[in-house]
Amino acid sequence: MDSNRDSALIYFHIGLGKAASTYLQKKVFPHLQGIFYVHRNRFRQRHRIMARNSGDKFLLSREAGSNFENRLRRAAESDPQARIIIVLRQHRSLLASQYRRYVKNGGALPFSQYVDVEGDSGVWTSEDVFYLPKLRLIERYFGHRPLVLFYEDLRADAYGFVDELCTHLGTSYDRKSISLDAYHTSYSEKQLILMRRFGSALLKRWPQQTRSGGFANWINRRCRLHVCHLLLFLFRLVPQPVVRRLVESAPLISNADLNRIDSHCATDWKQCREYARQGGV
Repeated sequence: MDSNRDSALIYFHIGLGKAASTYLQKKVFPHLQGIFYVHRNRFRQRHRIMARNSGDKFLLSREAGSNFENRLRRAAESDPQARIIIVLRQHRSLLASQYRRYVKNGGALPFSQYVDVEGDSGVWTSEDVFYLPKLRLIERYFGHRPLVLFYEDLRADAYGFVDELCTHLGTSYDRKSISLDAYHTSYSEKQLILMRRFGSALLKRWPQQTRSGGFANWINRRCRLHVCHLLLFLFRLVPQPVVRRLVESAPLISNADLNRIDSHCATDWKQCREYARQGGV
């Protein structure tokens, strides 16, 4: 049965956080015709699933998160013949979205300390942010150029984005099956500012995750997220005049911080755009 998998054409979407990975996994990939999509919830069973399926073309998807090279290495070891797909998002937009998620989940650092691409002392550093080295890693581990797509193109023309994806995959789809609605809920600036100011204080004594991981960590993480969602709901009810009295009037993320990211990452973004024009997969 493994010979079917060995002879099949496997496409592997290596997802970056906040670059439409969940949207694609939930609302696009399952509706592509002419390719068998192994749902991310069944990723660990992918080899058994592919061995049992008579198809000759498969699509896998997995988020890489902060462990990009480790995820890439494991993917190359288990599916060395896979053709890689990656979606990039402009640096300032991706980092702002990552920061909003961080605050939503109880984080308290200001944006300037969360992201420090110049001094490399933040949660996100230059090594984390730049994309071109990630594309070179894909080439090194898999021996080919990945297909590079862009989040901004998806936002501007979702059907055009899916059309381009299908052209490279040799698949088709019914437009009526593709939902254009965002998958995740967005929170207002007001909710996030209050969450950073008060939610983090309420959560600072929350038990830390244990090193062993496993079920206890999962329960801990899920409970914390539920508390965060409750706080965000309550913060939505706070009138704006009260918000102005409770917290400073500065925005959650300043334009100056975003402009610094633009300046620092401009060359990397230009190089990635050119890389994509040269083609992959």
